[in-house]
Amino acid sequence: MGPQRHQGHATPTDLPPVETLRDWIREGLRAAGGECHRSLILSYIASRTGLPASRDLETRMVRAFEMEASDLGSPFERRFGSGSHRWRLRSRETRSGQV
Repeated sequence: MGPQRHQGHATPTDLPPVETLRDWIREGLRAAGGECHRSLILSYIASRTGLPASRDLETRMVRAFEMEASDLGSPFERRFGSGSHRWRLRSRETRSGQV
């Protein structure tokens, strides 16, 4: 049975764990060529999972990205610095994701 939805919103228990979101963010960024606006990643995750692209999902996704991007060893970085809504993979991640 899929996630329960209440008036177009996912309940907090329906939302994936941060670790899963990080994997999906990485996957979405690779699919976008290594860089894109975070709204496209939200759409990617929503279409992949069937969860609504809700504010709750967006908040958790942004939190997952921010937690990871704050570490210099992370595969994620903000394209235009702190507060940027354009996200990208560091170059070594983009290369390793290419076929």
